[in-house]
Amino acid sequence: MLFTYGHSMSTSDEHVLTAIVRSKVSALWVSIFGDVGSQQNKAIITRATRLADQRAKRDGRPGRGLDVRFFHAGSAQVWG
Repeated sequence: MLFTYGHSMSTSDEHVLTAIVRSKVSALWVSIFGDVGSQQNKAIITRATRLADQRAKRDGRPGRGLDVRFFHAGSAQVWG
């Protein structure tokens, strides 16, 4: 299980995203800050979902392989 917090999942992060697809991580939790419907958050959701699709394609198991879930960034008290 991997939690991401404050990660934009932009093209500059491609090396990290590729490593997630290639890893043995079974679940990816992605933080969403602010309005879920904002353009930035929609892009994060799309990119994270695409990671699951890439893993399924790699493994030949459509709809399986990487469980992607989202959580509100404000709900996590990561700094104490």
